[in-house]
Amino acid sequence: FVGLLLQHIGTSAIMDLLLRLLTCVEQAQLRQDVFNWLNEEKIVQRMIEMIHPSKDDNQHSNASQSLCDITRLSREHSIQIQENPEPDQLLLTLEKPEV
Repeated sequence: FVGLLLQHIGTSAIMDLLLRLLTCVEQAQLRQDVFNWLNEEKIVQRMIEMIHPSKDDNQHSNASQSLCDITRLSREHSIQIQENPEPDQLLLTLEKPEV
């Protein structure tokens, strides 16, 4: 699913769908599960690979905007759910030096 999603990230509706996956899940544990699943699917690393001059301009732009959105949402999520002992895996991945 994530691979197909990323193939079409140049379409703004797909970028919006990804954003909805990250924002519209209200239950804290389910939202954490979505974040963990996307991290296991290596969505951050795959989006970073799309930020390359050889890629379509829309893919490049939407991938970089999505990464910014993921960073912002993950930080907001971490601040709001401070009592949750489980760290946000997407944010941890984004902050790794090798990424």
